[in-house]
Amino acid sequence: MTRTTTPLALLPALPACATRSADEERARANLRERLARLGDDHVSAERTLAAANAPTRPPRPS
Repeated sequence: MTRTTTPLALLPALPACATRSADEERARANLRERLARLGDDHVSAERTLAAANAPTRPPRPS
């Protein structure tokens, strides 16, 4: 079975009761942006820690 995706522009419009208010959209966008920044910092810290803890030579085969 093949999965296909439909561009959002081709989907029918949602009824007014199913749409979010402009304030909700701004709050969600703000939260997504803050989480993305935190995620970037987290990934950067993990990479730094992994590099610091990485062995200087490959492990010996057993």
